[in-house]
Amino acid sequence: MNHVASKDEPGDVVNMSLGGYWGSNCATGSSYVTAITNLGIAGTRVCVAGGNSSDNAALYTPACINGVNVYTIAAMDCAKAWASYSNYGIPPTDWIATGSSVYSTYKNGGYATLSGTSMATPHVAGIVHSRQADPLQNGSVIKNGVTYKIAVRQ
Repeated sequence: MNHVASKDEPGDVVNMSLGGYWGSNCATGSSYVTAITNLGIAGTRVCVAGGNSSDNAALYTPACINGVNVYTIAAMDCAKAWASYSNYGIPPTDWIATGSSVYSTYKNGGYATLSGTSMATPHVAGIVHSRQADPLQNGSVIKNGVTYKIAVRQ
């Protein structure tokens, strides 16, 4: 991430589909906090997959990180229903996008239908890059009484 920051140009967007369980104090203790926060402050927009453990995203790094230009993404299906595997929680989750049954590139030049917040996050990264701004909202998905904004370009 420090290398990305050193090569950053105006309008850049970072898509991050990685992470793992951290536990409490993730938002301040994760080794990603400084690098991701600094990228956001510098103007790079960072889209982070929320995770696929059906758990609170605040316990997973780097999904737990909130900051300027940092977006944590949850997943829904094509019918705009909550994806059962997606991590949840506001904060840190900022947006939701289609992450279930996404036809995508795959190993060795192939294609596959995949599901996960790693499929939803690139949708939001593309929206953010196209708009050079936050996504717009078109609808919402409710999980356990919490409303999640559906990210759209226009």
